[in-house]
Amino acid sequence: MISGAKVALRPLTEEDIKIVTAWNEDEEIKGLIGWDSKGHFTHDEWYRRMINGRNSKIFGVWTKDGQMIGDIGLAEISWRAGEAELIIRIANKDYWNQGYGRDAVSALVAFAFNELGLKRIYLRVYRDNIRAIKCYESCGFAKEGFVSRSFDSGTKTVYLMSIERRVSQRSGRPRRKGPIQAAVGQ
Repeated sequence: MISGAKVALRPLTEEDIKIVTAWNEDEEIKGLIGWDSKGHFTHDEWYRRMINGRNSKIFGVWTKDGQMIGDIGLAEISWRAGEAELIIRIANKDYWNQGYGRDAVSALVAFAFNELGLKRIYLRVYRDNIRAIKCYESCGFAKEGFVSRSFDSGTKTVYLMSIERRVSQRSGRPRRKGPIQAAVGQ
């Protein structure tokens, strides 16, 4: 379990799959995260691959009072290159705009850098998902570039954002400064 100030991240289990796949039916959430990008797998299959995969870590986002409100993970982990893609959604809309997503991202980034030894975390986000972009920027992510994707409903711009682990020159350990400081100290 990974603890943040407001949330706890617990590895997803087979029992959690029904809950998280039910969130995929919400049109607003689908529009923000683009579930079509998961390829030819069903959502159940994709989550099972994430749960059991060597190159992924997937967690439920739980409030301190025990309610699962979303999911977050590291996908496409390249152990050799030391990088992974961050994915997140806070699916329970009652918890939007209250810092739960930021806390979850900060906690997972700290875990990725300090426990897994990763050097870089990247993500993709639609340009019109302003709330998510602000969250990522407040956690230390910076825009690296963008690409436009065509859909039946039109074209969407996708930003690529990333954050790199800062290493102390003296100790070789990650520095505990910056936006993820609170999660590192937990």
